[in-house]
Amino acid sequence: MAATILVDQDNTLTDFIEVTVRYLSKMYGFKESLHPYQCKEYNVLKVMYPYLPDQRISEMFEKLFSATGFWSTMKPIPGCIEVMEELYNKYEVFIATSPWKTSKNCIPEKNQWVQENLPFFDMSRMIFCSHKHLLHADYMIDDSPVYLATSNCKKTIALKYPYNDKVEATYKVNTWSEIRSILL
Repeated sequence: MAATILVDQDNTLTDFIEVTVRYLSKMYGFKESLHPYQCKEYNVLKVMYPYLPDQRISEMFEKLFSATGFWSTMKPIPGCIEVMEELYNKYEVFIATSPWKTSKNCIPEKNQWVQENLPFFDMSRMIFCSHKHLLHADYMIDDSPVYLATSNCKKTIALKYPYNDKVEATYKVNTWSEIRSILL
């Protein structure tokens, strides 16, 4: 039986930070750029607007994550599509992604992104779950400090960002090429 791999979607397969900056620019006139490696905190809006109160940040998240196209227009992280297809041909690969609970667009648009960018992927292997600690697999590939720290998978692979540099993981990688080197 092939090993199982759980792969996160946001900031692992997709460039969540780039789309956030792009949509904030459209919605609020935000004109600066933000490189993922500038994000020392998981909450990208706190990085961009450190002076705003938490309530305002929450309101912005709601508007941002409910915007049509936000979830489906994310750019793929470089190398992920090719490596995902190689992994898919060797392992039992599932995408385990957390849905934004109040966005009616989140789940359909995340599905749309997978269908358009990973046409080989069997959509019955999509797992929408906000409690990834309940999932078990041989490997988890993720960026979230919370999900990496609470994982019940045998091994974890962290796609490195400044916001998760203190989290323990079996492997810490910068690119999908490094994931290929570990698993293929």
